[in-house]
Amino acid sequence: MRKLCLFCLAALLSVAVAVTATAAPAYRFKLAHAQPEGQNNYHLASLKFRELLEKYSNGQATVIIYPGGQLGSDFNVVKKVQNGGVDMEIVAVQLLGAYYPPMDIYSMPFMFPSFSSFVATRHSDFHKALVSDMEKKTGIKVMAFIGFSFRHFTNNKHAITSPASMRDLKMRMNQNKIQIATCEALGASAMAIPSPELFSALQQGVVDGQDATLNFSTSQKYFEVQKYIALTYHQLSGTCFIMNARKFSRLPKEIQDAIVRANNEMETWWQDYSVKEEDRLLKQWEDKGCQVSRPELKPFRDAVQGVYTQFADTVGGTAAIDTVRGIVDKNR
Repeated sequence: MRKLCLFCLAALLSVAVAVTATAAPAYRFKLAHAQPEGQNNYHLASLKFRELLEKYSNGQATVIIYPGGQLGSDFNVVKKVQNGGVDMEIVAVQLLGAYYPPMDIYSMPFMFPSFSSFVATRHSDFHKALVSDMEKKTGIKVMAFIGFSFRHFTNNKHAITSPASMRDLKMRMNQNKIQIATCEALGASAMAIPSPELFSALQQGVVDGQDATLNFSTSQKYFEVQKYIALTYHQLSGTCFIMNARKFSRLPKEIQDAIVRANNEMETWWQDYSVKEEDRLLKQWEDKGCQVSRPELKPFRDAVQGVYTQFADTVGGTAAIDTVRGIVDKNR
């Protein structure tokens, strides 16, 4: 009787091990992003994608999420995705221009006055051709693509009320030539500082301020080391989900389909969430005692017109700019 019980126990354990082995995902992807783990936009989107991927792949695929720049700066992780060292990344569209300059059409100042104009452009034939060409030339597959949040300037010296009031400010900017040129056209000095080092740089006065979305600035708690925020709306920052194209192409069709379906649903959720976040995030800055200024925007728009002349060829020429402006005009 004792031997029979031991045999049954061993059989049950063997079944349990087999079930566990069967349930383990066959495809595990590295997904990186720069925001800290927690209730912030990038991380919530990562969790949503993982949930949907596991659902649509019937448990055969999942992602291991590396938040907070664990695998390197967001700019450098793009290169790792391109080379296959990292499978996927959620990253600001503005950082892709260094790898594929025409993508910087989305970095032009005051190009998108609303979320709806950005979304319409994202679903246009123009955008589809753009990301297809990028994939062919860089090996980076652009998937989910949203209008993430408007960029504003923060600083520690004084309120920004006009371009003239920016002339004495040292601003940290992304490693993006158009964003740097925009900052300089508005009169400020631009400096490049990696995102993980920016909080201490602001705290120590290495730079006076920075340009970022409300979402990113809030997730990094910059309101703890900044006194002023100017709602300049100078760029509707795009954020996207990228993947190594070669890795994607080698996957079984059912896993490819699950990734695409999970991406599409995540994008819809993510865009809606981002729109709703703007007012709530601004209130956090006000509650922390930061002074909010709402300057007249026309002088800012006028000051950056030279950026369009300077970078027209980079982003595909005036024809590309006119095409996007045409889409925007119909979807303000």
